[in-house]
Amino acid sequence: RLQRSSWRPAVIRFFLDVISGKNNDIGKYKFDVEEIGDALDMGHSEAIMLVEECQSEGTTERQWRAADLSRKLQDTNSRMGTFTNEMEQVLNNYSTLRETYTLEHVEYNESPAQLNTIPMRRRKGNDLRKSAEGSRWRRKKKPQVEWMVNQIKRVVESHPEFGSRPLNILDVGGGRGHLANHVASALGNNIVNVHVIDIDDRAVKNGITDAQRKDVKVTYGVGDASRGSNISDLLQNGGESMFDVVIALHACGALSDVALGHAVVNKAAFVITPCCFRSNPDLMITIPSTVSDNKDSLATSSVPDEIDTVRPSTWLGMEEDSLLALTQACEIQGDMNVAGEAIHTLCALRAKAVMNQFRKNPSYNLNVGLKTFPIGLSTRNFCIVGELK
Repeated sequence: RLQRSSWRPAVIRFFLDVISGKNNDIGKYKFDVEEIGDALDMGHSEAIMLVEECQSEGTTERQWRAADLSRKLQDTNSRMGTFTNEMEQVLNNYSTLRETYTLEHVEYNESPAQLNTIPMRRRKGNDLRKSAEGSRWRRKKKPQVEWMVNQIKRVVESHPEFGSRPLNILDVGGGRGHLANHVASALGNNIVNVHVIDIDDRAVKNGITDAQRKDVKVTYGVGDASRGSNISDLLQNGGESMFDVVIALHACGALSDVALGHAVVNKAAFVITPCCFRSNPDLMITIPSTVSDNKDSLATSSVPDEIDTVRPSTWLGMEEDSLLALTQACEIQGDMNVAGEAIHTLCALRAKAVMNQFRKNPSYNLNVGLKTFPIGLSTRNFCIVGELK
């Protein structure tokens, strides 16, 4: 039974807890090394090492290990759902694009490397919330937030206007403030002014409360992020009219495209982690209909007077049926090879869509890359990063 279902993360987590001998509810149970190797498809020496590591690791680290083992064990036999001919065709059609936008894996370091130009700030009460070892917050959300903050710091540091004024950051769909408040706390208001837009008023109230508790300045707004007027209303500092960096952590479905559209309109850098790929299919993407070429610097630029709103398929340059097949492939369960290839394809299409818009204004040098973080933190572990040079 274990061998038949050992690809499932929950089963592997239970198994690692058992062989660690640290779970009092389960008690200690001795598996033969051969049994462990057979169940997890590994050699004798690798199985011995696994037992030793599980006995020395905490609950959170074993859960990360379980997610990584699960991905390695998944294949066509574990796949849940149907991988259709349409899905296979769309993946084949964009194989060259995946080669153009390759993946860079960035590990999570619990003590992220400091950027010399942006020292981490520490004030009383500004740490990420505390929780029990092995909790969902400790093993997933907190590491993702810290990983994102490290990427955002790098994008902020590389921005052409960095150091000359505080940069305006827009967090799309971040109402609870997990990311926005930590960015403001880590970088400080002398470096960034952080703004959040979210349609959920209760989430926004929670974010405001958390910002007050952490004693950080973050501007929150309630509204539909796909409406440009809701975005521009957030800027209240010194008559500025544009955002410099757009961020989003687990922006559901087409909300990721909305965030990227705002980056294009604002000529902004961005750090976007997408998820829930079939969600929000009817959101409209805001893009400039004309792009001014006579701006000498980012500081004097303004949002184009004329903008268009387009469907996600138009923004990505795809037929509706092809986009549907691709997003369905992204959500295939039990086969991360297929799902990962589909997510890679969608992220590459988004990167290409952004570059197509930025190329209309050659005065802005944008580098777009695709990054991944450890799958133990989330199976939706892809991030689209755009740095202005």
